[in-house]
Amino acid sequence: MLAADVDTHCASLRGTTLDFPFGPEIKVWKVGSKMFAAYATDGSGISVKCRTAHSASVLIELGKATQPPYLREGGWVMIGWNRPRSEIMDRVTTSYEVVLSTLSPARRLSAGSAER
Repeated sequence: MLAADVDTHCASLRGTTLDFPFGPEIKVWKVGSKMFAAYATDGSGISVKCRTAHSASVLIELGKATQPPYLREGGWVMIGWNRPRSEIMDRVTTSYEVVLSTLSPARRLSAGSAER
């Protein structure tokens, strides 16, 4: 199952935690207490953050992503589980890097990441 692969990938990224702030059916992956990926266990895709709002718009326009129902601003997109596995993993990694870069240097270090 692709969701299990995503969970394994997210868990392999330094300083990540899995949380369920919206109930047991919504998995939320965080770094430094900030969300970088989320999905409903019975949903059709995973929500991730893009580097810019413009890149999110482009992905949506190209049909490679949709607007997530509860993350309408800030460059978030939903990547469908029907997309290639490598594309999903790349988007998750990019989202992690984007969110990690917003943390203060001290929070990045406490998240287990070397300063960039």
